[in-house]
Amino acid sequence: MLLFLATMNVQALKVGDIFEKNKMAYVVTSITNSTVAFVEYYGNDVNTLTIPQTIQGKVQDYITMEEMEIGRFTVTSIGASGRNYNFGNVKHLIMANTIESIYWNDNSEIYFGNLEEITMSKNLKKIPFGPFQGGDNLKTITFPSDSKLESIDKEAFWGCTALQNVHLPNSLKTIGDYAFRDCTALQKIEIPKSVISIGKWAFWGCNALEYVSYGNGSELTSIGESAFSDCISLKGINTSLTRAELDKSSLPDGITTLEELVFYGCSLHSMVLPTNLKEIKMGAFYGCQLSKIDIPNGVTRIENSAFGNNSKLKTIWLPSSLEYIDCAFGSCPNIENIYSFKEEPPIINEFTFDKIVFSNAKLLVHDVSKYKEAPCWEYFQNIKDMDAGYTYISR
Repeated sequence: MLLFLATMNVQALKVGDIFEKNKMAYVVTSITNSTVAFVEYYGNDVNTLTIPQTIQGKVQDYITMEEMEIGRFTVTSIGASGRNYNFGNVKHLIMANTIESIYWNDNSEIYFGNLEEITMSKNLKKIPFGPFQGGDNLKTITFPSDSKLESIDKEAFWGCTALQNVHLPNSLKTIGDYAFRDCTALQKIEIPKSVISIGKWAFWGCNALEYVSYGNGSELTSIGESAFSDCISLKGINTSLTRAELDKSSLPDGITTLEELVFYGCSLHSMVLPTNLKEIKMGAFYGCQLSKIDIPNGVTRIENSAFGNNSKLKTIWLPSSLEYIDCAFGSCPNIENIYSFKEEPPIINEFTFDKIVFSNAKLLVHDVSKYKEAPCWEYFQNIKDMDAGYTYISR
């Protein structure tokens, strides 16, 4: 039981005590630093809820509802261990800029109600695993221009099926696994140039996503497995979000590996691959609509189905660095021209290309005799010397 005086001083409270003011509940997180966490709003009378920076003066004990007076406490977080968040019928949540963290664990639950928009605190450095997962009315997430956010952790916005507007801050470094998975209303996303990694399955199933921009001077070095898998509307990835750039897709040069299924099932028409690329893994561009592909020098391996099921693919350039191609171009029956710049033919197998391609495509190389004698390359019926006057299709 709290001791009630004319003025309740800070020392009368202890960590874990809960009080409320203006239908908003707070839990004490530190007596030394005079901090509290917002944990609940139980009113039904406002559309916009602003979490205040500080609480002081008259409040009510959350359990007994007895009135007391407290010193000044700063609201530095949302949520506490074992506490559920409740936003009632609020549509727009505005976080105080004093908020530095959101607490979340398996014992916590959020009731979103009708929450449609969140304005984040500029001092929030991380959005942890899962706090907004499944918020199916959430449409807009706003970060201040001076945001300090560095990390969006795994599953943070998974299943926010109404989410349409997200402008990520320039401070952001990492986007975690499944972070925006199944955000089926999201049409475009701009990845700030500060981002260094996008986790696996991060945008999987965002089937309305059409454009991805990564900004000039991007520091991106890693895009995880299936990050954009089944983004069936995705047509453009580049430094612009305009329709005019749809056929000029490219990836930042810092990426060295294209992971499994990373763009599986997308609608990409073109792609300029990173100059520092070394490996293209299984199914990376499976089911896309690429008309040509230029593998940069430095790539040594192209794995199974990497470019499979690209029915519009007509021209391929293979670099002198290439050592091995698995069944990478299966179900690409319309390939017309293959340029291979490696003197010694890279290893392939009988399923690297379709039988119709072995029969109909023109294979242009520097040393015809070596390719005619190499295992499986010998299946090509039309091997020509690219230096002997045959028309070279420009990259």
